Amino acid sequence: MARWQSGDAAACKAVNSGSIPLRASKCKMNNSSKKQIEKDLVLIGGGHSHLNVLQSFSMDKIDGLRITLISDVYETPYSGMLPGFVENHYSLDEIQIDLYKICYHGNFRFINSKVNKIDGIKNLIYFKNRPPLSFDYLSINIGINNDTKTIKNAKKYALKLKPISKINYNEITNNLEGKKVGVIGSGPAGVEISLALKKRYNEIDIFLFTGKSGLLSNYSNSSKDSILKNLTDANINVIFKDEVSEVSKNKIVTKSSKVYLIDKAILSTNGVSPKWLKKTNLLLSREGFIQTNNKLQTNFNHIFASGDIINFSNKNLTKSGVYAVKSGSVLTKNIRNIILDKPLVNYHPQKYYLSIIGLSNGKALAYKYNLYFTSKLILNLKKYIDLRFINKFKLYNKIDYKKNIMDCKGCASKINLTTLKSSLPKDIIKSSEDATQITKGSSYVNSIDMITSIVTDPFLLGKISANHALSDIYASFAKPLSALMILQLPKSSQSVHSNDLKQIQEGAKLVLNENSCILSGGHTMIGQDESPVIGFSIVGKTFKRLNKKINNHDVVILTEKLGTGIIFAGVNSNAISSKYIKDVSNQLEKGNNKFGKILNQINPLEATDITGYGLGNHLINLINRNKDIKGITILKDKIKLFEGVNECLQKNVNSSFYEQNFNYGKNQVFFNKNDLINKIFFDPQTVGGIAFIIPQKSYLKIKNILEKNEIVFSKIGFIDNSHSHLRVL
Repeated sequence: MARWQSGDAAACKAVNSGSIPLRASKCKMNNSSKKQIEKDLVLIGGGHSHLNVLQSFSMDKIDGLRITLISDVYETPYSGMLPGFVENHYSLDEIQIDLYKICYHGNFRFINSKVNKIDGIKNLIYFKNRPPLSFDYLSINIGINNDTKTIKNAKKYALKLKPISKINYNEITNNLEGKKVGVIGSGPAGVEISLALKKRYNEIDIFLFTGKSGLLSNYSNSSKDSILKNLTDANINVIFKDEVSEVSKNKIVTKSSKVYLIDKAILSTNGVSPKWLKKTNLLLSREGFIQTNNKLQTNFNHIFASGDIINFSNKNLTKSGVYAVKSGSVLTKNIRNIILDKPLVNYHPQKYYLSIIGLSNGKALAYKYNLYFTSKLILNLKKYIDLRFINKFKLYNKIDYKKNIMDCKGCASKINLTTLKSSLPKDIIKSSEDATQITKGSSYVNSIDMITSIVTDPFLLGKISANHALSDIYASFAKPLSALMILQLPKSSQSVHSNDLKQIQEGAKLVLNENSCILSGGHTMIGQDESPVIGFSIVGKTFKRLNKKINNHDVVILTEKLGTGIIFAGVNSNAISSKYIKDVSNQLEKGNNKFGKILNQINPLEATDITGYGLGNHLINLINRNKDIKGITILKDKIKLFEGVNECLQKNVNSSFYEQNFNYGKNQVFFNKNDLINKIFFDPQTVGGIAFIIPQKSYLKIKNILEKNEIVFSKIGFIDNSHSHLRVL
């Protein structure tokens, strides 16, 4: 078995690192220092306080500090603008803050995952299906959940407003005209949502259940009376002093046994902490919130917390975004100071704060010092505050995608085909097989592949790189047997190298093990890249195939969707939302493993995996390497695309490697050179699908096999010997 080798032993061995002084350095966004990475700061959650931390560190970095944001969503809405969205005053995109883009342009790592445990002694963060992540400093700023324990079936049937990042926005706004809606909970959020829904849908019946706390329990009686008048004027039914006991699909039942027929229930009750916090060794309050001191530290000095999730210094603060926003600057300063070994400062929450409730009638109510005031001016003030806040964290919107073509990563970070063909010896490049026989006539094949960091999550990157390399083996009609990994890591401390190596290796091993492919060793080195570069050399054994000739009108099938390169280009250049990465990431993570396991059932006549050179050049290669294929006709409308691709096409977004791919293949393809499909046809793919050819008469049988194994696919064309090129219709 091959052993692990390294250009630096630090990449393979974990040692205890001593206290290494770090220093601050002024740094522009997306201009990270190449100094050695010494320490890891991890932020769990994309709440208001952490937005402040990310913004501060993007503009004023600390040399040697790496920052990672862990979030289970790519975008997070600003809660203050949610009623405006429900009222249809703002679009969904207008109220969303793009966490992925903040991290991308601030040179932070982004991990899209759910945390289920923290160990403050071992400095480890645990997840469900991946190895624990280590940290030197940690901050927690996560959302809270609506309390569903006291209301039967509320968890199943009620639409919950907390955590706000998990709201089903279509469900809260679509098709409610003429319907009956019950809003459970009458704090500011419940009141505003009720009024906003009534403004959006005139013919809607709304029942607002106040529960035992009553309407706006923390407000003065006079302000409550004013709000009640607005609710009454809007024909909203306010149900007092009768708590909800049960929710079903079409009714709400109260403790007095009254039944209210409804079409939808919306839960806006008090917030409770996530259950997983009980698995930590953090000190929690009786209610399950994280206990912090007046410096926002937990019972571990190097672990901070802020926002609704905390019980601050044993003070019963209202769960209000005001405190999260105000404490953000203190949290940022104390994280920076503890890293730089400077004194920490105290957070002093204000006793009184300005609360503004939009009334959805052109006015808003302002409340402070037990006094209130209602006017149009207050509504304008609210809009100004909301827009100023959200725009503060949308610095990526200053990027003009028309002038900002982002360099491709993943499999698109490669030398173009024109250069390869003109520079390498013909005996090396003439084959262009996905994998080559180890010796002539051998049933064993070998392939090598390498990608740069298309994502910043090291565990996910390990999975993606393994999937990408395995696809070459599948396309060569082989079963993978063993793999060697080559890994380049950025210049870092020994502990950072050890942690990164573990994350990457565990991700890759998970994929390889699923395919009974042994990771038998590898080689590591340190490079100048900011992120890891990973490759695999894989040996596979081909299965016995029936030697059938490819005939005219045989079918061309493509698995999975196209558009990896253009989606990342669109997101990173700010042309589209990062929400579109989720679907792409799922394909990158699952790879072509299902297809590899049914290869012997399908027994294709010919196949190739679609990688950095794009679908067009890979199909051209199929024609060039197989004497039975004279031409191929592709039906462009049959190609499955990722959501968001068409938006990129309309905005004229290109992946940076597209032009080289297009220039190489354009003279071998018959099509409209100005067609938008060109950008997809020559778009570089990472972990793209498999294009394969089957006999025309076998299509229905193979279609059933693919569907039975839940493989995404489309019949994109056919062998067409009426011409001698690749034709796109």
